[in-house]
Amino acid sequence: MTSPKTLGRITGMLYLVGSLGPVLAMVLRSRVVQSADAAATADHIRASEVLLRVDVAVGLVSLAAWLFAVTALYRLLRHAGRLAATAMVVTVTAAVAVECMNLVSQLTALTVATSPAYTGALGEAGANAAVMLAADLWRNGALLVGLFWGLWLLPLGYLVFRSGTFPKVVGALLILGGGSYLTVHFVSVLAPSLAGTVSYLLVGDIGELVFVVWLLVKGGRLPPSETAGPSAQST
Repeated sequence: MTSPKTLGRITGMLYLVGSLGPVLAMVLRSRVVQSADAAATADHIRASEVLLRVDVAVGLVSLAAWLFAVTALYRLLRHAGRLAATAMVVTVTAAVAVECMNLVSQLTALTVATSPAYTGALGEAGANAAVMLAADLWRNGALLVGLFWGLWLLPLGYLVFRSGTFPKVVGALLILGGGSYLTVHFVSVLAPSLAGTVSYLLVGDIGELVFVVWLLVKGGRLPPSETAGPSAQST
């Protein structure tokens, strides 16, 4: 049976692998999607075909890592509150589902941009417009999934704070980070013109970074009630 310390370190590594896909996708989106310029977007997608296909492969591995990571976190933190632990798993599962749809949109944009059949059937302008539509779905999906990635940090932070196996400040930082993600992404959806103004509130990475480093260095621990042993618990 895997010890809590080993399980914690495995979880930290899975957390890092899971983060690769979203980060790489964000970088590629900023490079290839040109707002309101369908022709330029299609050209950039064709020029980045290999990178986009690699990104899809990395994304699939990352999403699998997230599912394994949240399962391990459930095992490590369920003693702090099963309802919150279940909410954490459900939220990450929802985020993974939306990320999968983003990969579908990304592949669709790539397929239309690189297939002569679409240009022949729709004409160059029509094919470029179809590419732009798929790229907008990819970009908008990434905006919406940010809400889930913020939301899951709230139950995670709560569990970490109450667990007795991590410093309470780490839990507080995770909750603060979740609130910042939700604020920035809700503003981006409701008032896009203000997105840049509130982007400075995006401090979620700090709590997550501290949490991952703690997992990698310290690993997980049994809660005090379990480490005390039966004799201590009976006194």
